[in-house]
Amino acid sequence: MVARWLDADEPFFREYKEWSGTRRRSLVRAARLRDLWDLRADRLPPVLTVVGSKGKGTAATYAAATLTAAGMRTGLVTSPPFRTNRERVRVDGVAVDDVAYRRMADELAEALGELGPVQSDGGYLSPTGSFTISGVRHLLSSQVDVIVLEEGLGGASDEVSLFPPQVVAVTAVFEEHLGVIGENLLEIAADLLGVITPETRTVLSVPQEPEVWAALVARASDLGADVGLVDGSAEPDFPTPPGLSRMNAMLGTSAGRAMATLRGAPAGPDQDQGPDPDPDPRDVVPPPIALPGRLSVHHDGPRTWVVDAPVNERGVTAALEWFLRVLGTPQVVLLCMPDIKDVEGSLRALDGHTVVAVRAGESYLHFSGHRWPLPLLPATEAFDLADRVEGGVLALGTMSFVGEVLEHLDVPCDVLYPAPPDGAYQARPPYPGDAAG
Repeated sequence: MVARWLDADEPFFREYKEWSGTRRRSLVRAARLRDLWDLRADRLPPVLTVVGSKGKGTAATYAAATLTAAGMRTGLVTSPPFRTNRERVRVDGVAVDDVAYRRMADELAEALGELGPVQSDGGYLSPTGSFTISGVRHLLSSQVDVIVLEEGLGGASDEVSLFPPQVVAVTAVFEEHLGVIGENLLEIAADLLGVITPETRTVLSVPQEPEVWAALVARASDLGADVGLVDGSAEPDFPTPPGLSRMNAMLGTSAGRAMATLRGAPAGPDQDQGPDPDPDPRDVVPPPIALPGRLSVHHDGPRTWVVDAPVNERGVTAALEWFLRVLGTPQVVLLCMPDIKDVEGSLRALDGHTVVAVRAGESYLHFSGHRWPLPLLPATEAFDLADRVEGGVLALGTMSFVGEVLEHLDVPCDVLYPAPPDGAYQARPPYPGDAAG
């Protein structure tokens, strides 16, 4: 699940490691942890939640960066991380440090003892749930003005559903995690869209399959939320990442602007205010963002690595086309696609190129050798091969594999965007938690 384990990770994975073979994750148990820590909605800042099948991390990061640029101290919880689990929880784009992460782990370890036996709740506290709830607690103590949450696995079935959002951003929904959060596209969509609640004011989405869009509009309308489509037709007024991440960056920025508008946040000090001393939050521009693993480019001696995390033939094709257009033909392509991903389609997209098949994250991902026309190598052996070439290396695969690539290249992942200058935070309208103390 992560490239480098930390000693403080243990409590977050404790119940999963003990019970995942015989029981399922339990929202009941997760809700008990939330209540034990008194993280009820009337104590929290407003929440923006990102759901979808792919691109959630990009959308969540751009939403958070936009809110920071709007002058709001912004908390962010994402899943999975890049190199270490500290990166799952951030304030204004900066990952929690070792001291704060150890404190979060110690508090969770104590709470697990207070929750009592797993059997009483019918299931265990999942790692993503542990990080989501612990992250929210840390962000509340950090006095953030707004929280951005990325779902870990699902919507209504995921622990993000324990924190009703004012704004929901929906990335592309397709048949990812079949049999886990749904048996078909509509069931998957229903689960993801389950995060829309009566508290939700705005739902924004990229273009969807017709049946998914109809389900989205129906649920939002039933619950009184406005619906907006981010289709990429308008040229963005800020730098966007290349490839398929462009649309998700536009979605996240639009969602951040929507939340800033709801909160009445003035633009931050770095915005071009011109003659208007109180610019429209809908015009806020996110700062420059460094997003590893989304067609990110890294120079390593005579090699130029490009790292991306596609899940199917379309994503692999887009990454390869960008590489060919910008850098020419890659000397080698490292491809890590477990059984739950589009192995055959990915190989079709790379036909004619030198491909090294990689397996990573085998403690929870399965790789069937019969689906591959070439041997599957451990990541360390694949890196040894890549380090012998001169020229371009294209590394594609799961976020677990991406994390291992970033660890191998020692890519900094603690800071996603520049911190706001001192005095940047603007006065904001109070949220209910201010009165609760």
